[in-house]
Amino acid sequence: MKLSIITPLYNSAEYLRECAVCIKEQTMQDYEWLLIDDHGQDNSVELAKQLVEEFGIANKTRFLQTIKNSGPGEARNVGLRAAEGEYIVFLDSDDWVDTNSYELIVNAADKINADIVYYNGIMHENGKNTPLLTIPFKNQKQFLSHYVARITYCFRNSFIKQYNIEFPSTRAAEDTYFIAAAIMMSDKVCGVDDLLYHYRIHNTSVSHKFDRKRTEQKRISLKKLFTFAKEHNVWNKYKWQLRFIYLKKGILVPLLKGE
Repeated sequence: MKLSIITPLYNSAEYLRECAVCIKEQTMQDYEWLLIDDHGQDNSVELAKQLVEEFGIANKTRFLQTIKNSGPGEARNVGLRAAEGEYIVFLDSDDWVDTNSYELIVNAADKINADIVYYNGIMHENGKNTPLLTIPFKNQKQFLSHYVARITYCFRNSFIKQYNIEFPSTRAAEDTYFIAAAIMMSDKVCGVDDLLYHYRIHNTSVSHKFDRKRTEQKRISLKKLFTFAKEHNVWNKYKWQLRFIYLKKGILVPLLKGE
């Protein structure tokens, strides 16, 4: 199996059909869709089960669950541990991707046996569509200093398992931790320039809820990233880039947003 698509389910029934449609219509059909129930209050799980039957993709879908509501990071970890695909991507249940996305991404990965493939997207907010562009990769230090922590990345499954890279249990900057940890350990990285991922911003988007607890959670995630680097003997190589990430995401961004 080529690809595992990991999607946490949490209070996303309003947008779930569009997400399921994009999976059904993918030009690359060698995938499994892992849907993780994170114990929301709506009927997302029941609706997802109806949709995969309606679209004829139930045989490609597995339903898993967290022990209790734990946030997107731990829900993704449940998917990571179960994933059987050669590559792994993350797709939030209120987002969608273009129908040729996974074919393009997997083809790019196969060409160099990539550890990581990054790709671009579009942010949809209040009727405005803004391109989300990832700076082209030159080396790990440059990429760590400039990348934006989104989930528009594909990872080779064996690479993630080799270094036991998982999301921290925190509820902020967990994607920063995961992506940065992977970048530090990677040997082969490539990109797809196309705008493939559609990132929906709405009132309940977790990343747009500002509060002091969230800032503290960010700092905990980033300190865990320091620990990961030290445990894997890459701290001296990347310490200035990691300190820059902490300064930017743990201090400057919260100040500017009034957290």
